[in-house]
Amino acid sequence: MPKLVKLLTDVLEQLQKQITTHQHEWTLQQNPEALHSLRICLRQLRSLLRPLRSELNEVIVLDQLAKEIITKTNCIRDIEVLILELKQRQKPEIAMIYEQKLQSSFLNIVQHLEFQSIIQSLSHLSLSWQKSISLNTAEKLEHHIAEDWQKQSHKLFKLIQQNVPDKHQIRILIKHLRYHSEIYQKFLPKRAPQQTQQLKKLQDLLGTWHDYFVWLNDIDQCQELVALEPIWREQLQYWEEKSDQALKKLKLKHFV
Repeated sequence: MPKLVKLLTDVLEQLQKQITTHQHEWTLQQNPEALHSLRICLRQLRSLLRPLRSELNEVIVLDQLAKEIITKTNCIRDIEVLILELKQRQKPEIAMIYEQKLQSSFLNIVQHLEFQSIIQSLSHLSLSWQKSISLNTAEKLEHHIAEDWQKQSHKLFKLIQQNVPDKHQIRILIKHLRYHSEIYQKFLPKRAPQQTQQLKKLQDLLGTWHDYFVWLNDIDQCQELVALEPIWREQLQYWEEKSDQALKKLKLKHFV
């Protein structure tokens, strides 16, 4: 069995177990972090599939299913993060308002998500790839995976080099590149793990900055949150400065 096929099979089986577990915990509301963990697994799945889409047609439907679940649960995860912030700021009465919104959103969305289709597709792909991917095809895919990583790294470096870097776009691209690097590390240049660590730190900073950016952007439609505006603006400025410092350091490192 080619090394790539073994990697794909192992990762698919692992993701299938994790997605099943997190989906079960979330739908039964047994674990407050279940949705977050589930969404990470789905992003990992999309990163696994991304460089294969042009070569293996059967991954396109699975990739779209994963994308749809991530998109449809964005609003629920946003509320979960906001509730954590409100509790940390000692605003339990406002947190309760959003806990009610969370429950309503959960009930409206969870019944429309195609988890079973994803789980069945994962199982099918694992068996299919073991039978259909030849050594020659595997070598071609390995080259494509490394080439795709190189292109995405170069795209990120160009974004970081801009006079006013687009933090939103950088944050999204880092997620793609980071999960890609973690999954396909064996087929990437030796510098990939070090780059991944640098990107993870920046992703954490940009993630916190993004939370405050979104909350402040929506505050006009949420009068109950207006009292938090001053401290959120302070926090936004703090995390923006931290992010800018990290971006400046990366500008000096041509990591592609």
